[in-house]
Amino acid sequence: MHFYIPFLEGYKIVEDAKKQLSGMAKTFRYMMSHVSGKIEIVSIAERDGDRIGTFKYHQARNPKFLGEIMTLIYRNPAYWLDDIFKHAEHSVIEGIGAVKYAKQQMNLL
Repeated sequence: MHFYIPFLEGYKIVEDAKKQLSGMAKTFRYMMSHVSGKIEIVSIAERDGDRIGTFKYHQARNPKFLGEIMTLIYRNPAYWLDDIFKHAEHSVIEGIGAVKYAKQQMNLL
């Protein structure tokens, strides 16, 4: 746990680093592996005690979800995608099918 940082803090680190770069260097992406595929952390915002995360599948075990965007609201600090997806019941703003797919893949482990 000593080296863990919440998504919000990680997102801010990545965005601050991008501000100091120019050109092609700014194209790098903040991504994480998940049992269901490779998922980009597109944005994390904090509003009224909630965190709003937007995620995108870059690789998925099921090709149907390639490029799928998921936007969720979560309250507790999250360090892994599972921390967000396992509590995503009524907080999905966009991409409910992809979120259900990610949760289903987590349950297969």
